[in-house]
Amino acid sequence: MRLILALGGNGTVINVTILNDTGSTIQTVFRNDLIAMGAHLVQYHGYGHIVQIGTANGNVNGRSIWVETRIMNGTGASDWFFELGVIMPQGQISTRLTGSQIRNHFYFATAPGNQHLYIAEKKNGIVAQLPAI
Repeated sequence: MRLILALGGNGTVINVTILNDTGSTIQTVFRNDLIAMGAHLVQYHGYGHIVQIGTANGNVNGRSIWVETRIMNGTGASDWFFELGVIMPQGQISTRLTGSQIRNHFYFATAPGNQHLYIAEKKNGIVAQLPAI
């Protein structure tokens, strides 16, 4: 993940684990992530409005921010893409969740009776991975 260069980001990339959640439409960004990426409140122009996020523990307010995300599997599995995030204090929510843009880059599937999540760049890649029933 990194801040968008055209909006004042400095190119610093941080590697983080983000869980894909099909119910999530906005990516979780922790305040610690912003510090690690060198975010500056005045210089970075990717900050947005305060948004309300529904969580399992109720609604939480957070400031929105535009970031770039890239899926990695050792090397880049995708190009950089813009993702709307919400800034959350670490501890209030402990897990980073994906936004909706990841679903524009990959196919996801599950199979009955199987706890694995299958991911592929092309639809036929998913079909090839699914177990025969």
